[in-house]
Amino acid sequence: MNKFNLFRVNCLINDHGSNSFNKIIISLISEHQIENQNQLVSLEDIYKYLVEFIGLKIDFDYLKSLINKSSKFFEIDVLEEINIHIKLTDNLFIQVRDTISTKSIEYYIKEFLHAKGYEDSKFDSIISLLFCVVSENINTFSSEKIIEIINQQIESFQEYKKEDILIFNEFLEYQNSDKNKVLYAVFQKAVEFAILTSGKGVASFNTRIFNNKTYLLDTNIIFRLLGVGGQERQESLISLLKECISRGISLQYTTFTYKELRNKLTQIVNYLKAKWKQNGGIEALGNLYLENPSLFDGDFITHYASLKKAKIVDSPDDYEHFLKGRLRILEKEIGFKQVPKEKILSEKKIDSFANYIFKSKKDLKNSTKYSLAAAKIDAYNVLQVRELRGQNNINYSDVKSFYLTTDRSLNKVLSIDGNIFIPETILPSQLFILHHNLSESPNQSDYELFIKFIKKRTSNFSFNGKDVLDFHKRLVEKGINNDEIEDLIKSCLDTKFEKESIVEFDEIPKTTNQIIDYVLNKKLKEVDNLGERIKSLEQTIEEQASNLYYETKKHIKWLDFLFMFLLIPLIVLFIKTLTDLDWWISLLIFIIFEVIKFVFSSKFKLINKFWLKYINYRIERSPLKDLEGESLKELLISFYNNVDGDPWKVEK
Repeated sequence: MNKFNLFRVNCLINDHGSNSFNKIIISLISEHQIENQNQLVSLEDIYKYLVEFIGLKIDFDYLKSLINKSSKFFEIDVLEEINIHIKLTDNLFIQVRDTISTKSIEYYIKEFLHAKGYEDSKFDSIISLLFCVVSENINTFSSEKIIEIINQQIESFQEYKKEDILIFNEFLEYQNSDKNKVLYAVFQKAVEFAILTSGKGVASFNTRIFNNKTYLLDTNIIFRLLGVGGQERQESLISLLKECISRGISLQYTTFTYKELRNKLTQIVNYLKAKWKQNGGIEALGNLYLENPSLFDGDFITHYASLKKAKIVDSPDDYEHFLKGRLRILEKEIGFKQVPKEKILSEKKIDSFANYIFKSKKDLKNSTKYSLAAAKIDAYNVLQVRELRGQNNINYSDVKSFYLTTDRSLNKVLSIDGNIFIPETILPSQLFILHHNLSESPNQSDYELFIKFIKKRTSNFSFNGKDVLDFHKRLVEKGINNDEIEDLIKSCLDTKFEKESIVEFDEIPKTTNQIIDYVLNKKLKEVDNLGERIKSLEQTIEEQASNLYYETKKHIKWLDFLFMFLLIPLIVLFIKTLTDLDWWISLLIFIIFEVIKFVFSSKFKLINKFWLKYINYRIERSPLKDLEGESLKELLISFYNNVDGDPWKVEK
């Protein structure tokens, strides 16, 4: 067998009771036999497969005893005196093969693609994303071997396109109860397998494994509870943490986490104070978010705009007070609190560990933005978890503390240490699997809730509040009407994430200015939202150039005329008044000034230079200045050159 197909393994036994080590072993052997068309295989080869390929810690005699007791699963053939061979019973082989072909996760992926009309080629990307998400969910509990096997299969799919992630999430939400059960079974059995094969594992799952456990909450978890990140995440997380409390888990947060929370609030409030009155940007963001919240990643700016639109808050200061007040309400409602007595840690120890985390995360592929200050918070919280755990980090049932975080990369960093079988972090999706597994009567709503935890993040492809504010500011500067701005912002946001080639650009527009110029260019060409105001882009630029040319020429001629026949005479009259000169001397002075003005105007072309500067000034303030590259400027300069820069000269 070339690949270890985790999904098929975990769907072989489709009941919720297969959470014992023995059943996991039987599932693995069954998968091995399916791959080998159920040919007789020696017990030694099976043992080698389990120990060397899968990475299980299992005794050969234990395996032999398990096989002997599992007559309903295996047929045993002693080909030689000591050479035992086994295969699945015919009934089980047919059952498992039928399950794979009609009830496996692959079957439902193909059904989904067919129902939605997607190409069959999308099958590989969905499978790869599933491997990726499963890997993230078992990383905390798994042995190094199983992670290595999974990562080999997703190695060639490190960069996921927006389209692939959206289709993957659409598959998760695809309304099919059988699909949901199989999908959940994949993750459930993956986590079970990881825990059962890590260190000593646990004999079986029961409610006692959660007794007296303490989860420290990271800052992002608290912000999600407050609604930052969207209502869907908020509701599902609140429900999960209430379930944790009911199971006997204590939820706490450290002083470092609370300090980070307050600092983050101060930063965002200061930013909002600088932006919230800026030409209606916040109001436009609120409208766009309420119209289609799924398009946004639910950051602080978007969260504030939505609350302001709903008239829950009225200013950045109100927003800060609202979140702080909401935190106190949730503490009582859910039952979490600040750590009552934290272990005193040396600054040197915290800094050393923070530097290690920071460097390790930077070395990871596709690592997100991460600061040394954030690493220090994580380092402190992880060290506090270690203090609560004591020396036990290899047995899930005995481990007494975890750091509940949404940071998957931190999870990976802490899994690097081979001496730690159960890393300190735990993800919300892992918690859901563990608690749902113990539910006496799981129902459809539970499966739907799980989907909210395992969606692949699309933050890189989603819109954020800052994008909208930047686009709004630039469109106002372009002179676009308020009625058109929101529609154009939508176009700008869509353009930001376009992957197809764009004819008008050598490369995809990246900066705010490039995106806005491209969108306006495109809208004008299509005669879209700007309607009859501009019939065609080329005609508009030519008309604009012609208008600007004659306007500026007229203004300069009037300026020259006023200087020659009004300003100079006024200057001479003023001099005559002060000195009481004779009229002929005043006339002579007037003639001298006019000659000087003529010489400077003709020889040094001062009026020409002033006109050119005035033309450039008007171009820079035209909303069409950048459309079609430099077309507007080029036309104006060509008109200007046609009269040699002389406003009094007749066009050639």
